[in-house]
Amino acid sequence: MHKFCCWLNAESVRHRILPFAVVVIMSMGFPVVAKTQKSADSLPVYLSPNFNYSEFMRFDAPKPPMDLIYQSNGFLALRENGFGGQIVIIPAPVDNAPHNTSDRLKAMEIGAPAFVDAMNRAYNFADSSAERHVAYFPDRTEYQAAFEGGPKVVFTVYPVYGEPAAVLQVHIKQADGPLQVRLYIRGTGFQALTEQSDSEALYGSPRWPYRLLLQELPGANVQEDSIQWMLKQGAKASIIVTLGGTESEARMTLQKINASEDLLKQATNKAWNNYLASVPLVAPDETLHFKIGASGAEEEITPEDLVRSELWSWRGVLSTTCQVKYLKGTPITIADWNTFMGMWGNDGIAEAIALSATTRKDLARGAILNWFRYSVNAHGDGSAAWTIFPSGKSTYESDHPEHETESVPLQAALVGTYVRLTGDTSILDEKPEGATGKRTLWQSLVAYQSNLRKVRDTNQDHLIDWLHIYETGWDDKNSPFVDNNKAPTSVLNEQVFNLWSLQEMVYLSRIRGEDPSPWQEEFDAAREAVRTKLWDAETQRYWDLDISTGKLWTQGENLDAYYFLFYDSDPNRIAAMMDRLNDPRKFNGALLPTLAFDSAKWGGYWRGPAWPREFWQVALALNRVGFPKDAFTWLARAIQSNLGPILPENVDPKLYPSRDHINGGVRIMGYDALDCAAFADIAGLRIWAGDDLTVVADPTIGKVYVRSQKWMGDSYDALFRPGKPTLLWRNGQAFNL
Repeated sequence: MHKFCCWLNAESVRHRILPFAVVVIMSMGFPVVAKTQKSADSLPVYLSPNFNYSEFMRFDAPKPPMDLIYQSNGFLALRENGFGGQIVIIPAPVDNAPHNTSDRLKAMEIGAPAFVDAMNRAYNFADSSAERHVAYFPDRTEYQAAFEGGPKVVFTVYPVYGEPAAVLQVHIKQADGPLQVRLYIRGTGFQALTEQSDSEALYGSPRWPYRLLLQELPGANVQEDSIQWMLKQGAKASIIVTLGGTESEARMTLQKINASEDLLKQATNKAWNNYLASVPLVAPDETLHFKIGASGAEEEITPEDLVRSELWSWRGVLSTTCQVKYLKGTPITIADWNTFMGMWGNDGIAEAIALSATTRKDLARGAILNWFRYSVNAHGDGSAAWTIFPSGKSTYESDHPEHETESVPLQAALVGTYVRLTGDTSILDEKPEGATGKRTLWQSLVAYQSNLRKVRDTNQDHLIDWLHIYETGWDDKNSPFVDNNKAPTSVLNEQVFNLWSLQEMVYLSRIRGEDPSPWQEEFDAAREAVRTKLWDAETQRYWDLDISTGKLWTQGENLDAYYFLFYDSDPNRIAAMMDRLNDPRKFNGALLPTLAFDSAKWGGYWRGPAWPREFWQVALALNRVGFPKDAFTWLARAIQSNLGPILPENVDPKLYPSRDHINGGVRIMGYDALDCAAFADIAGLRIWAGDDLTVVADPTIGKVYVRSQKWMGDSYDALFRPGKPTLLWRNGQAFNL
């Protein structure tokens, strides 16, 4: 197998690119060509910047395919309640002690439309006899109903991009005469605060100054529990919902919405398209074919379907942010509006890294500053809270067991990856205050990484240890900690997190002109500790370590052991590990399980179900040790686990297609977007773990397009073609090597 590999450091790409330069570098038969402009056939149309991504992503269903589906603009969420009904969820510190859902409020319910015609015939949008259809787009949801012998109606719901507002619009597509249209409204966490007028209603709670303002267009008959219009065929009526930290703020937002003829519908659509035009995408030239190991069934993924799934993942990570200005702990990336309203040390960090590769890197930056303000070193140097919340509280203040839980050691990986993706080194000199005190972010990061082992390495053997509930992020992992009454455990996934962070410390030290040798020495010691202490010669595999007994936990064959292959160079160990990965009795199912299929205690939250968000780590490792095709295909299979707008937390790894076997109540696992951020790395534009941009053309993957890989603030496109020159562009222009 021949590869072309070209290494580019920060200085080598900062020179000015000549507008008509064409450079060809030949290596092992696979040249790289820098083009001055993109030819018409260089990239598929669905990778072009002016493509209509919203229409391309359309997902149709006769009814909502699952319950709890929501859409969010980061300020509020609209969650489906039956066919067309909506629950308005807003950020608010509901409970004093923070927990998974302490900072979210179900403020009100808005029912699906109901209609009465001139002959007093009633039609309920949600359950009357009708032909129904729902279409999900990244920017909106459209519910359609054609009633038997009655009207045809479209109900469109969309959170306004970039504003704390949403619009719900009824459109009478067909009717024999005027219709009375009614939407029922019920305050839940909020109540009506004033007498309703014919055009607006104010909702809130005496607990907070936050307010929801509802305006009806055109003016309506507003009653205590409903809004009514009389509409003819072709007419539209809308409810505008605006959120503010105060009533005056809600009114200011309402003025912005009203100033737009279409209530910012097109602006919202355009903003989503612009965002999606910025995200990294990978597309194979041909359909991917693969075999399910356990069943032998032949399956396939088309390039268009794969890109569509990538786009839904990127939509998801922007949806799972909290941006309201009335809470001091925002902006942050959150795990899910339904069940996890906070920034976790694994989920939130992954989401911030992913957003760093998009035009919304501003949100990533804000989330990083808040993470350092409220989490990192908050309980002394070397500590980091498990979760922070929009209110600015952290799990250190919880009255649940996680008040002792430490974050996974990804702080340096977060900062370093952000800097290398965006080129924004100024963040290192920011002073977030809070837990950082008078330090800069860089000084706080150095203090954290320097003292991490004092907090997390109980026996000072250079291995990070699981000492409190939920640490590692694998809550009920088959491990000594869970199965042996909280026995301290050195777990594989956290060792890899720490190694990634140490590599970033080396990188960041170098660009700051500081001595990287202490971080390099600790990296070398930590990697060697994994190789010597967590490898079992008899089973030919890496395992977690029970610190209390000094024995490897060989009864728990967990998937995270494969993360460490990223740092392994022993061909015999790699081959032995791959034999087990490819064994249908162990891992080779529809998707990779978190625990080998033949394990005695298979079944649980992290004891078997496949978590699509974990696949980027396995794929990066497989790619680095010489299995790029496997890496590419497994990652594509994980990305394809979405069901339209639904990004699953976990799925059944034994059944295919995975999207039909989603578990749990999470509907947008924004973490899944990191699969897509890593996909460009797998395809050939490598930037992971302290790397400079490295171009690696591997013919086993086949012809593949990469769009908008980010590095040092620039955007890179590539076309990898086995046996032909690899084409590269930077910011759409010639790239000089």
